[in-house]
Amino acid sequence: MGENLSDGQKLISVIEALMITRYELAKTLGYASHAAIYAVVDGRNNMSPGMMDRIVRTYTNVNYGFLKSGELPILLDKAGAQAQMNSLNIAQPNSDIAALQRIMNIPDQLDRIESKLDKLLGDEKDR
Repeated sequence: MGENLSDGQKLISVIEALMITRYELAKTLGYASHAAIYAVVDGRNNMSPGMMDRIVRTYTNVNYGFLKSGELPILLDKAGAQAQMNSLNIAQPNSDIAALQRIMNIPDQLDRIESKLDKLLGDEKDR
């Protein structure tokens, strides 16, 4: 990873690190449609400062430096996230709301895991 990543590659890396889908990201960030996320991932658009701001305000552990310039790590530890929130003047998120959002994502994550397992087990049977 590094500074030569396109905005689409950076956004895909963030989505994978958060273990969510593009659709889930768009929904969580409050976009009416997932088209804005797909346009960046597909390389039609760059990430706007507003999109980066939404991402780090919603997912406070996402490294703003990674979104901006590809600076690793993608996700910050608790101390790093707190320092970033302080430097960007982001209010501490309500931990109850954040916990509920994570819980709400569990069914989708389980569906993806089950689908991957089915595919892997199907591949094993074909051998």
